[in-house]
Amino acid sequence: MEALKKISGHGGNLAQLAARCGCAPSEILDFSANINPLGPPERLRGIISRALSEIVHYPDPDSTQLSATLATAYGVRAAQVVVGNGTSELLFALPKVIPARRAVIPMPCYIDYERACQRAGLPVQPLLLAEQADFRLDLATLAAHLRPGDLVILGQPNNPTGCPVERAQLLALCQQQPAVSFLIDEALPAS
Repeated sequence: MEALKKISGHGGNLAQLAARCGCAPSEILDFSANINPLGPPERLRGIISRALSEIVHYPDPDSTQLSATLATAYGVRAAQVVVGNGTSELLFALPKVIPARRAVIPMPCYIDYERACQRAGLPVQPLLLAEQADFRLDLATLAAHLRPGDLVILGQPNNPTGCPVERAQLLALCQQQPAVSFLIDEALPAS
């Protein structure tokens, strides 16, 4: 149990955790990442089996078809779609390319928001969420802290609190702050 006290950060690394705890990865139920401990749905097995012959080919490195499909679905140009190998890849890449002077991050939040900004050399301005308000983000408070050139990173809903921000109000804030970049992480489903 002492090994668990020393571990913090992104979940899902069962091999590392098992090695530290001296057990097999199969003995661990990992609730630190949004991975279903029961495995994929049974109906997915048939889909994978039918497409198994395709794994001999390297996938399209530009994700051309996926980008086109997403662009059509969201009514944007394919050039506006960025596809990555999971949320973490995109999360660590975006602060490096978004022209920002600092990151404003409501906290508590997903630990890698701050890490991604730190790795990009971007100063982080935490905006502490109040326990007495159930850790809900007050957009007026956020707006009062913003300066031109800021990058705001929000989980929608927030992780770990599960508190969402009303979509229409968030979009209104984005429109009111054209000199601020907003990175909205919608990797987890709203409860």
